[in-house]
Amino acid sequence: MTDWRFYNERQRRRSPVLLDDLGQYLYLYRRSRWDALTDEAGFNGDAAREINALFGSNSSSRHVAVTNVLSLFNRLSEECLTPDQIVDMADHPTLVALARMYAAYLDALRPSGKSAITDFALLQQEALEVRSKRNESQAACPIWGRETIV
Repeated sequence: MTDWRFYNERQRRRSPVLLDDLGQYLYLYRRSRWDALTDEAGFNGDAAREINALFGSNSSSRHVAVTNVLSLFNRLSEECLTPDQIVDMADHPTLVALARMYAAYLDALRPSGKSAITDFALLQQEALEVRSKRNESQAACPIWGRETIV
């Protein structure tokens, strides 16, 4: 991701801090972050119970809710869906709140003045975006040193 050959401006970017599965879980599970994200999403009362109910459980466990939320966030990232697209498609108020929570999560991963933080699903999304932009501007594949069929 920091290889300058993939960017049109040919400038090396600062490497993001990569969260593995456990790091992503702990990042979201932290009480202060969880509370901030659920508040920004507009959850009233027991956010964990509301989230778990959407996923078919009547548990009020924050652990289960975080696991469910991370599964959803990773799927949304892999499908390249934006929070606005989800809000437009959603017909359930909890899903709309989760879309707002996803937007807040994405904002939290890009703090101003610090290195960006990313998870594997977002890293895949970024790689796809960079590769797509590269293909639009030039059909050569610098990794293999030959022309690619586009």
